[in-house]
Amino acid sequence: MSSDLDQEQLLRYAQDLQELMNQHAQLQQHYEEVLELLQQGRLSSELLLSQALHDPLTGLPNRRQLDQRLKIALLDKAPSSTGFYILYMDLDRFKPINDELGHDVGDMVLQEVARRLQAKVRRGDTVARVGGDEFVVVLLHMESPAVVVAIVESLLASVKEPISAGEHQLQVGISIGCAQHPCDGVEIADLLKRADEAMYRAKRTHAGFAFFSEPACEPVRHKSSLSRQDPCQQPP
Repeated sequence: MSSDLDQEQLLRYAQDLQELMNQHAQLQQHYEEVLELLQQGRLSSELLLSQALHDPLTGLPNRRQLDQRLKIALLDKAPSSTGFYILYMDLDRFKPINDELGHDVGDMVLQEVARRLQAKVRRGDTVARVGGDEFVVVLLHMESPAVVVAIVESLLASVKEPISAGEHQLQVGISIGCAQHPCDGVEIADLLKRADEAMYRAKRTHAGFAFFSEPACEPVRHKSSLSRQDPCQQPP
């Protein structure tokens, strides 16, 4: 009798154990499903955040992220720095490409220009696309206008190199205006506006580049090849 009872107990124990194992497997599956949903949600959130802060065509920071980075730059009180510079840029001879060859070709040109701009600035600097063919570069911790001029010259030279866009070999130029913080303003809107004004002055004069504060920067500019008119730098 005792042996039969032991057998029944063992059978019930085995059944209970199997039930626990089944429940554990179900919990494990549920855990994995929940974990996957959480990961998807996180990835979705990260993707949405990235889309909100980047230009979809070039992958560059957009105006919203540019504003965020400029706000951070305004808080930088590094004693070794003379401030930061904003370069406002507009492509020359781009509109005919877009109008005559189509937006697909124009998009390829913009993507290549974005890549070249990024390649010519330092880590920590910002290259943003803020309009159709408008870009903004923020140069941090610059020690002198001469360093800014050297970077600008490399940007001008890089952008005007021929661009392969499908079956087309194209060439564009770029006009650049520069405003310095804090000399040309302490508010983001003022600095962007003044860099934009300097850019239009550079475009009108075909100079390629202009500082907003001409008197303060003129000695440096005369030492640079930027003081000479570049025949390739023509407005659109």
